[in-house]
Amino acid sequence: GVISDIDKEKRNVDMLVQKALYDALTGLYNKAAAEELGGKFIEKAMQDSPCAFMVIDLDNFKTVNDTLGHRYGDKVLCSVAECFRQVLRTSDIIGRVGGDEFVAFLSGVTSLDEARECAGRLCQAVSRIPDLDLKGCGLSCSIGGAVCPRDGRDYDSLLIKADIAVYEAKRRGKNQFAFYEPGMKPHSEP
Repeated sequence: GVISDIDKEKRNVDMLVQKALYDALTGLYNKAAAEELGGKFIEKAMQDSPCAFMVIDLDNFKTVNDTLGHRYGDKVLCSVAECFRQVLRTSDIIGRVGGDEFVAFLSGVTSLDEARECAGRLCQAVSRIPDLDLKGCGLSCSIGGAVCPRDGRDYDSLLIKADIAVYEAKRRGKNQFAFYEPGMKPHSEP
């Protein structure tokens, strides 16, 4: 009857909302949602408390995919997403913005040390995910961070700075983090 039609309609809308906001594989926010929510986050940060923005890149993920296959690669991404959920707070925003690239917004970060400490915990947690048998591929992550409002006052400028920092972390040998500092070179420069 009418009621079941309304229920079905509501379920369809819920599904669309899910699809619109969340990455189907990991259940984290998708790129568009991370960008939009991140933008709101930044506006709030400008008013009351600073926030940290991180770009998180998995190291050696291509090797994992090539060696163990894409299905296992998907399992790894889900385990990584779960790991982020455990380390970060529910008030933080975590999104998957590319194949093996994630972003995180940490609210109410009072100091760079606090942001660094969190980045360190994420690096450790990813390299120690217990239930993965990576056949010696080794999984870790490189994190680049930027702090709002110090490094930028909108999503794009923070993303640029955090991207530069993530390349710095990779250049230093992966499985670590770097926060943006003036003078860091973008990866396109030799």
